[in-house]
Amino acid sequence: VAGEVKGLASQTTKATGEIGELIAAVRGATDGAIAAIGAIGEVIGEMNQISAAIASAVEQQGAATREIAGSIHQASQGTDQVSSSVAAVMHVVEDTERAAEAVVAAGDQVATQIDTLHSKVDGAVLGIRVA
Repeated sequence: VAGEVKGLASQTTKATGEIGELIAAVRGATDGAIAAIGAIGEVIGEMNQISAAIASAVEQQGAATREIAGSIHQASQGTDQVSSSVAAVMHVVEDTERAAEAVVAAGDQVATQIDTLHSKVDGAVLGIRVA
């Protein structure tokens, strides 16, 4: 019986050693898993920073696009105002051209009347000299 107890004690010691080795292996695997989870956490943190940077860049691009659109709208309004001003100037030029033509026509009439008056005065003077 003592031999059997001695054999069982030997097997218990051997099993206890194997269990200790398994526990050490599980601890090693757990430590590796913890390190991997930590690395994954760091990668997620970096991805969050990159996502935030991208979101900021997209917002800045959106703001720039809105500013460009506003500038284009203002330029368009300016172009419309210039077109209206050019049309108004053309109208004034046409009115001025008509007025100038009227002044020339009036000047021609005055010249004709002066020539007629001059002829009458010359005739009157000649009539007075003859008499």
